[in-house]
Formats: sequence, structure tokens, C-alpha cells
Amino acid sequence: MIRKPAIVLTSNARLARDLTLAHARLQHEAGIEAWQKLEIMTIDLWLGSLQEEIFVTQPEGAVPLRNAQARLLWQSIIEKDVLVGQAGLAKMAQKAWQTLHEHKLLLPRAWSALALSEDQETFRRWAIAYEDQCHATNLTDYPQFLTQLPAQISAGHVDLPSKITLKGFDLEPAPIIRDILEAMRHQGVQIEQRSTADTQSIKTLSVHACVHVSDELTRAAKWARQQIEADSSKRVAIVVPSLDKVLALAEKTMRAVLDPEGMCLAQSSHPLWHISLGQPLAQHPMIADILHILSLDPKRVNQPDLHRLLRSPWLCGWSDERRKRFRFILYLTDRQPYWLDWSSIIKKAEHYGCTQWAKYLKAWHKIRLKSPKLSGATSWSEQYQKELSAIGFGFGRPLDRIEHQALRSWHRVLEGLGEINASEETSMNSMSRGKISQQLRVMAQEVIFREQDLGAPISVLGVREALGSQFDAAWLTQMDQETWPAPPRRDPFIPIPLQSGIPTSTAQGCLDLAKEQLKSLLAIAPSLEASYALGEEEIKPSPTPLLVSLVSIKHYAQPEMVHGMEPHPAGLQGVMSDTQAPHLDQKHTRGGVRLLNDQSACPFKAFVTHRLQAKDHRIPRPGINPKDRGILVHDILECFWLEVKDAKGLQALDDAALKTKVESQTEACIHAFVQKYPQSLTDTEQKLEKENLTRRIHEWLTIERKRGDFETEHLEESMTLEVGPLTLDGTPDRIDQLADGRRIVIDYKTGKTSRSQWSPEDRLRDTQLPLYALTLNPAPTAIAFAKLEKNGSKFEGISDSDLDIEGIGPISVIKREPFKAIDSWSQLLKAWRAQLDLLAHEFQRGRADVAPVKPEICRHCHLKAVCRIKERSIWSDDLSEDADDD
Repeated sequence: MIRKPAIVLTSNARLARDLTLAHARLQHEAGIEAWQKLEIMTIDLWLGSLQEEIFVTQPEGAVPLRNAQARLLWQSIIEKDVLVGQAGLAKMAQKAWQTLHEHKLLLPRAWSALALSEDQETFRRWAIAYEDQCHATNLTDYPQFLTQLPAQISAGHVDLPSKITLKGFDLEPAPIIRDILEAMRHQGVQIEQRSTADTQSIKTLSVHACVHVSDELTRAAKWARQQIEADSSKRVAIVVPSLDKVLALAEKTMRAVLDPEGMCLAQSSHPLWHISLGQPLAQHPMIADILHILSLDPKRVNQPDLHRLLRSPWLCGWSDERRKRFRFILYLTDRQPYWLDWSSIIKKAEHYGCTQWAKYLKAWHKIRLKSPKLSGATSWSEQYQKELSAIGFGFGRPLDRIEHQALRSWHRVLEGLGEINASEETSMNSMSRGKISQQLRVMAQEVIFREQDLGAPISVLGVREALGSQFDAAWLTQMDQETWPAPPRRDPFIPIPLQSGIPTSTAQGCLDLAKEQLKSLLAIAPSLEASYALGEEEIKPSPTPLLVSLVSIKHYAQPEMVHGMEPHPAGLQGVMSDTQAPHLDQKHTRGGVRLLNDQSACPFKAFVTHRLQAKDHRIPRPGINPKDRGILVHDILECFWLEVKDAKGLQALDDAALKTKVESQTEACIHAFVQKYPQSLTDTEQKLEKENLTRRIHEWLTIERKRGDFETEHLEESMTLEVGPLTLDGTPDRIDQLADGRRIVIDYKTGKTSRSQWSPEDRLRDTQLPLYALTLNPAPTAIAFAKLEKNGSKFEGISDSDLDIEGIGPISVIKREPFKAIDSWSQLLKAWRAQLDLLAHEFQRGRADVAPVKPEICRHCHLKAVCRIKERSIWSDDLSEDADDD
């Protein structure tokens, strides 16, 4: 039999890449310009290729079931029993199934039901159904193939290489792999295993005790930097056993120590380090944007999703339109509701100059609307590619090296999605968009992405990647007795007696595995350092005793706090106090009454908001936000009083007629709102909002019925307000004239408020109604809040005499704080005048110091990053978070 060329099989992909690069360097150093490629790959990849070859050469054999196909088949079986969490359960079941085959354990069909837990009995039922489905459709997955492979080799059905060299197998492979290799030996294949555990021997070792894990990583990074600075040709490793748990911290630490300029947002240099473990592909910003685009609804979109689409730098036209797109986001935030329809978005985008974005969005929307409801995985893959091309994804700013690699990984995921059409019985040929999108997201989440190593001298590795590799120096972290040996971990789907053959499932197995791993780690470099973290627990960990059995501890370095970045000390700068702005020249000022409210709340807020025009751009909330609800209340009551006019008209309506009129006015105003913003409310939300507003307004008008005779004199009419050196604009909600000619100024409120804000003792916090009272001629006899709160409606106000209106009390009888020192209405008006003049002069003179009247003023302020209030003083975190939603 003609044998295939010799191959080298490794235990992990990183070692395969290193060996391939080392072989190429040897050829290049020998002056060879062209050479035959040496086959170097992981053993799993090679066995997978054998499965494909056997299928091609033996057409009558079972069809190979890829990993994604098998996962979907498991999921379809589990969905018949479980309604929630199928993706996670399918992954657990698939892992247990693979463990059973790798360790040659008794398969579920032969399990005795009497000795099983509820989870194990459930898995047994799933596994039998899965196995039956595979047999019925002539499918075989990778674990099943491994158990069949020794017999295939013995029967001569597999073309084998003449020689196999195993590298990185310092630990015993799984029993099924041993059987496969033994079958190959019987067929005459020469198998050579090279272990690094015996090539070098470390006699002594320094162990460093560190305060925290962050200090441990920082110390290791500094040591690695010193090694490279001493000899740039060195290859250095930092081994982190729990790299998956501290990945973000490791990346941050490496950047802080090895690239401090890049850490401070400067241009990063060629990276000195490479971390073997990456993040799920789905979490890469570009791939996350792709998944976001594929999940968009063609009928409507909310503002956060729309903003993300506008901010994506990978969409066509980004370089030319990004400023316009950001301005468009501000417009949407300020002027549009939470939900929007695509047609109006496209029109508004064109108006704001986002023409390329709108053009591609229109093309995407047309294709997205034609998307099928049910289709096969291959068709869905093609549909997704059409949608991404139509929206111009990938044609924005130029991609960097890492983004190109991420995009290639994404294309492989998309190709894998198109390959999951295995058979009709697996229901893969009639999948909904939601189901296929979930599968696609799971596949992208399971692909761990890390950019390619360009030959960085410092490698940060997990234990599995480090085994079998060779370095000039290495630092072993987490060498404590909690990590070595690791605690046993059992699979909940496999009966405990069966797990005795799995090393990681028993204490003795974990101990033996830890000894073998440590023996191999101590052989990866001639120069080694070790460390462990003390942590914050009362019982401090100590170095693992397994080290003592293998090497002599030279000395223990004492714990000390180390820092990743050590910038040069900067000289102290004087603090400049700039609280005085230039005087305001113009008399008529925009901002209305709110200007004085802001000046009272905090002079800095008034200056930045009204003179520098710093707007508060907050994303709307779903449904009708509090501001729009307040406007609706104003509109409904304005329409009502324009028809009813006065108290007599209100009294003429019985309860049924009143309710009918309120419902009619409410429905009309909500309808106008929905006409303006078509996607803002669903039919159900409109119904609920109508019920809510009808109840509130009907409750309020019932209170107004109890008043004496009155007539609505002014409704939402603008007026000019002269206060000190300023001229402001104002619009009172309503001014009522009583039977004796006196007037009341009324302001509708749907949020929390109180007449205590009219106290002139300190700073007048609500200036609106007092300013109206001082401007009207003749002066009104009372001011009042009409409070239409969700927990009840009532009047709350102050008058010059008893008006026989519940909630509006004469100032002469209000002797509680904060009006205890005020004896008469005229005295109150005089105090208000002084306060309002003071606030107007402060604003006109440019007072702009950070001086909030109360801490809760800062809680909902959008200027905290500008005024840096938290750096100036300490505010309590226990303040009420209730905001005025009017």
C-alpha cells in the first residue's frame, strides 16, 4: 500500500503554528528558497479530515454530521421537552455525549434507569432519541466516528501516513485516541512521540508572593519586559492557568506595562505581547454590528438600535458623512419618539445630508421586506449576505489587520451556517428567521477570536497552550494550592460511577493530572519564575506543595504592591477659579422662565445651558415619555376648556357626558400624536394610554366641579415677562377669572412638585408662577399647581384670602415652614420680586459658579462631566431618585 507522507500532530493549534513557523525558518536559514510543506496540524483537525475522506471514498457510509449540525439536532430533540434555555442545554448534552465516547464509557442506551438522577434520566432519553435519529437518517457525528475509526483502520479502509510524530502530548490522550493510535501501529504506521517533560530539568525556582492577581500579572509583565530589554531575541512566556477568567485584566495589564503610550490613547507600537486566548467572535465590535443589523425589524426600529446603526464606522459613506450622522442622532434624540418607521427615517436622513446612508438603507429595507418567513440554512446564509451587501457593510472606513481577520472568521461562521442542511428529519430546511438567527449568534459566540501572532516575543498562555512549547524564559502564575490541583468537576448528565474513569471527575485524577501538567510546565524553559496571589481572604493561600516535590524553592519574594504604569512625576499646578462669565449685552434672552429656574438651581447650569447652549440629549423611553404625556394633558385640557368655557359649562355636564367628552378629547389628541409619530404606540399601548389619561383628567375635572363660579380667561397664551435686566417669554397654562373679578394663575403638573418651591427665604426654586403673578396687571389673587399625579389629583397653591378651594390656602394662615415669616400676600409678592431680580441680575452679570442649591439638583443634571461636581464635594448617594416628569 502506498503510504501518505509523514505528518506531525500536535495537541493544540498554537503549537502547530509555532512548529510550522520554526520549520520555515530552518529552511530559510539553510538558504532553501522553495521546499515541500511539512504537514503539521492538530490531531482533532486531522481526524476530522479522515472522517471526510472516508465519506468520500465509501459512498455507502454514514454522512458526517458537523458540530453545528449536531448541536441543532440536539436542540430539536430537547425542544420537545424544554421550552426555555435550549441552546445551553444542547451544548451541555453535546459535551456529555462527547465525553462518553472519548473515554469509552457505557452509552445511555445501556444505563439502568433505577440508578439515575432526574437530570441523567432526561439526558438518557435525549441521547437515545439523538442516536435513533442519526441511525434513521444515516448520520454520524464526530464522537461516534471516533469510536468507529479503530475498526475502519483495522479493516484497511483508511489511507494512513507512513509516520506520525506526536508533539505536545505530555499528558495521556483520551482512551479513544490511544485506541486509534494503537490501531495505526498495527497497520505499520511508525508513531513517534516527543515529550518536552524530560528534555530539560529545572532544579531551583523562585516563588513570588503577590498581594492580588493584578499585582501578580503586573510583576510578571515587568519581568517579561526586562527579559526582552536584556535580549531582544528571547522568547518569553507568561502562563496563566485561569486565563479565561482574568482575560480582560491580563490584556489591560500587558498594555499598561508593555505599551503605556497606547494605554494613554497614543499611537500603539508593534505589540510586544500576544495572548493566546481571545473573546467570543460575537463580542468583536464589527461582528456585533453585523449581528445587530441582521436582527433589525423591517417595520419599526427603536432609537438605541438606530443610533448604533448611524454610529457604525463600517457602513458605506462613514468617512464623508460621520459628522452629519452624529448631528442626525442629536435630532432624533431631541425631536423623535422611541419607536420610528424606516420610511420617515430615510426621508429625515436625506434632509440632514446623510444621503449615502439613506441610499443604502433604502436598498436594505427593500430586500429585508422580501425576506422569507421559513427557509433552509443555505438560503438564510445567502439572504444575510444580500442584506449586508445592500446596507453597505464593510465599505466604510478602511479595515485594519485585526478587523480583516475578524471578518474572515465571520465568513467561516456564515459558511458553516450554510452547511447545516443535513436532512429533512432534522428540521433544518424549514427554519424561521428567529431560529436561524439564534443559531448564528450561538455559532459566533462559540468561535473564540484572537488576532494572529506576528511573532511577538512575549506570549501569555493558558496551561493547555503552554504544554509542549519551548521558550527561553517563563513565568508561571497562580502556583497556589487552590489551583494545583484543581477541584474535581463532574458532569451532571453522566452517572457518578461511570465518571471514575475521567481524570477531572475524581480527586485522585485531578491530583495526578496536576502533577503531570506541572512536570511539563517546568520543562518549557530553562529559566523559570513562579508566583501566586494572597488575595483578600482571611486564610491566605500558600504555594502548591506539588512544586516542592518537583523542584527546590530557592527563595520566597515578599509581597509588595506593584503598579503597571509609573509616569514621571508632574509638577503641581495652581487651581484656577473661573466663576465669572462676561456680562450679557442683549436684554431679550432665550430660555423663558426655565432660565431663572436653572439660575436658582445652579448658576453654572444656567450659564452653560442658556448662554453656551449645551443641550441635554437623552434617548427617549418606550411609549409616551413624561414630557410628551405632560404635553398631551395640556392639549386635552386646553381643547376641553375651549369648548366648555367656564364652571357653568362644566356643571351642565353630567358624569356620563363628562366622561364621554373627556374620552373624545383624549382619543383625538392621542390620534394626532400617533399621526405625527406612526410607530410610537401600538394599538394596545394607545388603548392603555387613553385609559390612563382619561382617568386622570376625569378625576381632575371632578375636583374642578367643586369650585365656585369661574371663567377661563386665558389658555396657553404667550406673554412677555420683564424681570430685572432681562426680558423673557412665558406661556401660562391657564388663567381663571372668578365671579368677583379676581384671577388665579394655574399650572398643570403631572410630576412631583410642591408649593414649598415658592419659598423666598433662601433661593426661589420654582420661578414660573411667581413671575406670572408679578407680571400680570392687575396682580392675581392666587397661584396654584393643578396636580394630575398618578396617585391622585388636587390643587396646591397660595392665595391672598380664602377662596374656598381645597388645596389653595391664604398666606396669612400658612404658618408652617417655609412660609412661617410671611404675613401677607403683598409681602410675599415683594419677596418674590427681590428674589427674581437677584436671579436675573446674577445671570446678566455672568455669575457661573458651581453652586447647586440642593444635592438632588445634580442627580439628573447632564453637566456633571463638565462641572466635575463629584471632584469638588461629596454628595450623598441616598437621595431620592424621583425626577419631575413634567
